[in-house]
Amino acid sequence: MEIGSGIFWTLVYILIIRRGFYDKTYGMPITALCANISWEFIFSFMIPHDPPQNYVNGVWFFFDLIIVVQTLSFGKVAFEPTKLFYPAFFLGLITSFGAILAITYEFKDWEGK
Repeated sequence: MEIGSGIFWTLVYILIIRRGFYDKTYGMPITALCANISWEFIFSFMIPHDPPQNYVNGVWFFFDLIIVVQTLSFGKVAFEPTKLFYPAFFLGLITSFGAILAITYEFKDWEGK
């Protein structure tokens, strides 16, 4: 990956987090968040990329953790029925993680493309 792409995506994460705190909501669709944090965990810790991409993945994972905290803190208000919010979130996270890991191994896609 190019350094420029890593910098601009990092800026996007920062702006999402900033806006989420400002609006008291989460700034990324939950499906995208579950897929992003799963991908970044897998390719930061389980099947790490070479530098500098592995550093960028780690930074993105950290920022995604902040967005997860925002989602768990503010997301229940926007979700109906509210009692299903946490189970739905964790089911989405587990499903995303399993799907990305399965696709990675099935297609031997060690770069996560």
